[in-house]
Amino acid sequence: MASTFMQNWPASHRNLLSVSIVLLLIFLGIAYFIVYPMWREYDEEHSEYEENEHKVATSQWPRDAERMQGLLNSYKKILGTGKPESGGLRALERVVNARATSMFDEKIKTDYGSAAKFIERANNTEYKRCYDETSVAINNILKASYPRIKVSLEPEVFRMDVEQAGNIYVNMLRLWTTRRLVEIIDSNNLEIGIDADYERSGGIRAAKIVAMPVTQYSVSEKEAPYLLEIPVKVEVHGRLDDFSALIADLQNGNDFLPIIHMEIETESPMQRFRGQGMYSKHDQDGHIAIQQIKATIICSSFFNLESEDAAIKGSRAPAKSDAPAERPVGI
Repeated sequence: MASTFMQNWPASHRNLLSVSIVLLLIFLGIAYFIVYPMWREYDEEHSEYEENEHKVATSQWPRDAERMQGLLNSYKKILGTGKPESGGLRALERVVNARATSMFDEKIKTDYGSAAKFIERANNTEYKRCYDETSVAINNILKASYPRIKVSLEPEVFRMDVEQAGNIYVNMLRLWTTRRLVEIIDSNNLEIGIDADYERSGGIRAAKIVAMPVTQYSVSEKEAPYLLEIPVKVEVHGRLDDFSALIADLQNGNDFLPIIHMEIETESPMQRFRGQGMYSKHDQDGHIAIQQIKATIICSSFFNLESEDAAIKGSRAPAKSDAPAERPVGI
C-alpha cells in the first residue's frame, strides 16, 4: 500500500524522501559512531575536571596559575637536576647511594674489573673459594677469642643457603659482608657469642652468626629491583665502651654496615652493688657503672643494581624462588 501510495507521489517528492532517509541514516551513524563516543569522553573528562576542582578547592594549594607555577619552579630547584654542581635532592641521593653501596667496590674492581663482570662470572667455583676463605678467616678470629674450646662458623647455624645460579653473586656478597662485620667486631675487642643449643662431633660449637634473608628494593612488584640489602645477625659480648666504638666503626672509612636492629642486655646492677665484679663501687653520685653487655645486632651492607658499573637488567636481578633451598654447606 505504501509503495502504491508513493507511486502516486510526484517524482521530485519521492526523491526528496529517499534523500531524507539516507541523510537520516548518515546522521544516526555519525551520532552513534562519532558524536556519542566524543560525548562520553567529554562527560568523563568533565567529571574528572570537577573532581580535580573539588580536590584543589579543599586542599591547601593555591588556585592561581602563576603562584602554582612559582611553587613548581621552587620544587624543581629543590630536586635539582642530579648533577653535583647543581645541588638538590637528586644530587644528594646520588652521593648517599654511592656512599651506602661502595663498600665492596674496590674488591670487585680489583678481582673482577667491574660489578657487571662480577655478576657474570660468579659461579659455584667462585662461591666455593669465597666460602672457604671466609670460613678460615672467621674461624681464626674465633680461635683467638676461644682458645680453650673449638668454635667455628657452622653452616647449620649460619644458614648460608646455596639457591640457584642466578643468586650466587648475592651469596658471595653475603659472605663478604659477614667476614667484614666479624673483622670489625674483633678489632674492637668484642667477642662473638656461642650458640648454646648447637654442638657437633669433636665438641665443636657454633658461633652466633646468622646470614639473614636478602631484601630486594624495587619501585613496584613488576619492576626489577634496584637495590639489595644484605643483613647479617651477630651476638657480641664485651664492654660498653668497646661496643660504642664498634657502632662508630661500622660506618667509618670504606665500611658502611649500619645497624638496622639491636637488642642489648646488661649485667645485673644488684650483682655489682653486692661486690661481684671489678666495678662494684658506686660513684659519688650513687650511680653504678654498667660495663659488660651482651648485644644482638643486625647489620646490613648494600649493593646497587642500577649503577652504570653493574648495568643490571631485569634478567640479571636475583631470581625469586619458592623452591626449598639446598643444604647450607660450602657446596
